[in-house]
Amino acid sequence: MELRHRYAGQDVIVNLDVKDPSAVVPIMDVLRQEGTDFHGLVVSSYQWDILRSFRKQSDDLSLVPAIKSRILFGEGNIQMPGYFPLVNVYQDSARQTLTDFHREINYSALDCTFTDFKAPLAEWADDLGVDLQISTGNNRVPAKDFDYGVLLVLNAIAQQHPNITVTCKVDEPDLVRQRLRDLTQTPFFPDEQHSLNPEI
Repeated sequence: MELRHRYAGQDVIVNLDVKDPSAVVPIMDVLRQEGTDFHGLVVSSYQWDILRSFRKQSDDLSLVPAIKSRILFGEGNIQMPGYFPLVNVYQDSARQTLTDFHREINYSALDCTFTDFKAPLAEWADDLGVDLQISTGNNRVPAKDFDYGVLLVLNAIAQQHPNITVTCKVDEPDLVRQRLRDLTQTPFFPDEQHSLNPEI
C-alpha cells in the first residue's frame, strides 16, 4: 500500500499473489482501511477457491486466476519438475473451464507462464473481454536468458487486439524493455495500451 501511495498518479500495478486461504480476510481488512479505490491492485492465485473468497468479499477487486498447466494441456502432458508442457496445443476442455470460471467470478485477466502461453489464449481473452498477464513463473529468469520470441509474439498480439492489455511480469524490466527496443527497432512506451507493460 505504501508503494501505491509513493507512485500515485503513475501506472503502477500491485499484484498480490495469494497462496493461503486464511489470508483473505486479513488482506481485505487492510484494503478496507486504505479505502475502496482498488485501481491498480490485482489479486491472483493458482488456488481458485481463494479468488472465490475474495469475490464474496468485494465485487470491485480485480481478480486474476493463475492457470495451472494441467488445465491448459492435460494432466499427462506436463513434464516434472518444472511444469513444462510436452505438447504444443491446449486441450479441448481448457477454454470451457476458463469461460465457466469467468461467468462465476467475473475475473479481469488470464494469467499463465511464458512456457504455457500459446496464441489461442489471446483469442480466448479477447472473446471474454479480459486482459492477459504473463509471468516467468517461480524461477528467476535474467534478461539475458529471457524468451524474447514469446515477448515479440505478445507485443504483436497487443497491437492486433487493441482491447487487450498484455502485462508481462519480468525480473529485470529495464533490461528486458531495452532488449525489446533493440529487437523491434521502434520506440517503446510502456504506458501505451497497445504496448507491453512490464511489471516489477
